[in-house]
Amino acid sequence: MRLRKNRWRNYITSDEAWIYITDTGRKRCVQYLSGEQKRSDAKPAIHVSNPKGVIVWVAVSANGVSRPLFIEPGAKINAIYYQTRVLEPFFKKDAQRLYPNQHLVFHQDSAPSHKAKTTLQWLRDHNIAFVTPEEWTPSSPDAAPCDYFLWGYLKAKLNKRAPRSIGGLKRP
Repeated sequence: MRLRKNRWRNYITSDEAWIYITDTGRKRCVQYLSGEQKRSDAKPAIHVSNPKGVIVWVAVSANGVSRPLFIEPGAKINAIYYQTRVLEPFFKKDAQRLYPNQHLVFHQDSAPSHKAKTTLQWLRDHNIAFVTPEEWTPSSPDAAPCDYFLWGYLKAKLNKRAPRSIGGLKRP
């Protein structure tokens, strides 16, 4: 069993989601969408055409949370983009901060850029232990804490702050 005897502490799971700032005049409503959802799935309390939004990527583990990585507006998140703009910065900084001994097992969902052969080879080439696509448990709340906790928590925090712009959303 991979998770017994506190081995679960070595797992770090990642996910990305759209975070929207819906300007409704005096009220603001920040919304998020998981990687599997479409922008049209967002159901704002008050409809706003062309809401401002950004894709945010984070990783969560027993040792803490990574810094959020913001996907460039209009970027196509293919395997190369994911490897160079998400995985490389994450493993150079946050993974080392969260796991200085480098005893980690990386978990990601089944987004096309995550399960791409080149991405899996990138992880192998960098000697990163990871959960293979065959091992992923689809729709399991235990395997996707970002979908079942983090994004909702982040949305609640952002709604209290009421950011007015993408820049304000990105500020700590």
